[in-house]
Amino acid sequence: MSNLELSRGLMGDEVDWRHIRHFNRSEWSEGLRETSALLIYALDEFRHNLGYPVYISPANWGRHGETSYHYPQARNNNQCWAVDVFTKAPLCWAYHTAVRSRFFAGIGVYPDWEWEDQDLVGGLHLDIREYNSNKKVWWRDNSGYHTVRSVDDLSDMEILMLTSM
Repeated sequence: MSNLELSRGLMGDEVDWRHIRHFNRSEWSEGLRETSALLIYALDEFRHNLGYPVYISPANWGRHGETSYHYPQARNNNQCWAVDVFTKAPLCWAYHTAVRSRFFAGIGVYPDWEWEDQDLVGGLHLDIREYNSNKKVWWRDNSGYHTVRSVDDLSDMEILMLTSM
């Protein structure tokens, strides 16, 4: 079953917060109404499998292009399908955990992100876009250059490099 089918039916439009283990409603205050329930469940599963706290970036709403999965779009059931997060986990472990998720199809690795108030460095973009067989991953190096690849095309050395820049 696709993420679109899951978000339209199986998960429903509302989050049952009794089943969310690692987040609470207040962390989603600005975009909660438009955020896909599937994305919230997927992020909760990601946090559980990661074994480290995950923090929703304060930059999630209002700093992306107008076609971003961060905003409700007709193509994604008029829901937000993306979130940016920080974690205290090693970025390499967070990346591998995201790749193993059955939900995340777009994974952005940003080793240069900083959230100074929380003393956090390095973050991930996670989205539940539709994909056939190849998840997409991208990263931005210190010069601002973006590289986009299929997860299946990355070597172990490239993964190590992109998560430790």
